[in-house]
Amino acid sequence: AARPVFAWMSESLPADGERLDGVVSQWSNSWGFVDLADGRRAYAHNSACGGCPLVEGQAVRVTVAPDERNAGKWQARDVERVVAYADDGSGRIQGTITEWRGAYGFVHLTDGRRAYVHTSFCDQPLADGDRVVADVVEDPQNLGKWQARNVAAVVVDDCGRARGEVTQWNGTYGFVLFADGRRAYVHTSQCGKQALWEGARVLGRVAEDPKNPEKWQAFEVQVIAGGARRPVES
Repeated sequence: AARPVFAWMSESLPADGERLDGVVSQWSNSWGFVDLADGRRAYAHNSACGGCPLVEGQAVRVTVAPDERNAGKWQARDVERVVAYADDGSGRIQGTITEWRGAYGFVHLTDGRRAYVHTSFCDQPLADGDRVVADVVEDPQNLGKWQARNVAAVVVDDCGRARGEVTQWNGTYGFVLFADGRRAYVHTSQCGKQALWEGARVLGRVAEDPKNPEKWQAFEVQVIAGGARRPVES
């Protein structure tokens, strides 16, 4: 597997027990995996995260140790969530949408809280896997729980990729409508040679199409977890 690329990546492996930055690459119920800054992949369990689940894409800081049950593999301990805030200086906290049900759902915040969110507090329709920023207040209808307000989708991720949705697909190519309004041509060669499908929610870079002046082309396209429906098998 390819090593993850981080701006602060080091070529040397730190000693076991040293704190390392990483990103949650996979999470299922109470366990998952963290891609570490040095290229290793470590197993993580709720019990190492204060009992609360993590979410894919969440930045964390962990202590790494050999996995006691799997020789030659790694385990994350003392997992600390790295709280991320909006880039606009508003103080809103970043999070990831989960359990979206048309008009409402929940957002897992980077500080570990889980907050209810309704479309009346959102700047656009949302779906599972969307990254957002939000103000968080106590839920007036549920004592001890949280509610997200002033919710805005994160249009561009940390790698400079824009968020969009596939609006047309014809076997090996199609078009993506990005959140900033641009409509870009995309070919399977820019999707890991995998076909996309109409309604799929994606991240991708956008550049001027060299073959079509004043039009756009998408590259390094990746389907967002929770994207709409899978392609129909013929």
